[in-house]
Amino acid sequence: MAIDNCRGRERKRAIVERYVLRPVVHAKLLDGQEIDGCCGRVTDRYYFFEAKPRDGGKTEAFHVGYDCAEQFLGLIDHPLLPLFNPLHEDGVGHPRGAGAEARAAEPPMDPLNRELLNAIHIVFLSWRSFLPDSPLSQVLIEIRRNPGKAVPARVRSVNTIIGKDKEGRTLQQMIGDLRGRHPSFRPYEFPRLEATLREANVPSNL
Repeated sequence: MAIDNCRGRERKRAIVERYVLRPVVHAKLLDGQEIDGCCGRVTDRYYFFEAKPRDGGKTEAFHVGYDCAEQFLGLIDHPLLPLFNPLHEDGVGHPRGAGAEARAAEPPMDPLNRELLNAIHIVFLSWRSFLPDSPLSQVLIEIRRNPGKAVPARVRSVNTIIGKDKEGRTLQQMIGDLRGRHPSFRPYEFPRLEATLREANVPSNL
């Protein structure tokens, strides 16, 4: 069954029974943005899930609003993902407005990993989605599993994928386009990623 209707507890249970779900992105929509989620229209913040059939077959993907997503997360016993908010000072928010106590409990993030997370989320906002089983999804999941361990080997692959933008844009050009439509979109720099690419003598698409 294609995952195009997630409304109702029983429907969610049926999806969980048939698919292995993996939350990939939790992001805030920008002003005026809307998406059609499988639980209905989403206008605030949303999750992007990948779903692999338990009996084999192609991985699917779907979007849901945060309330619907948190029901799925409860069914699969998965923690909430941090919110990527490009209007926030560090790009990372905290579920349900968690304060200093929750932030202190989070494992430390390596600075290079933080730049990679920001870069991948910006690509996601620009492209509006990833293909299921995307290498970008794999990098996000790898960093979340061990945030304090830098993954410089992943920088080249992320850089290569950014270079495949259909409009031929660099990451900074994507940011410029997003800021043009949403002036409060904050600027981002990627000095550690740039240095990693220079050391490898790889042209930057950042």
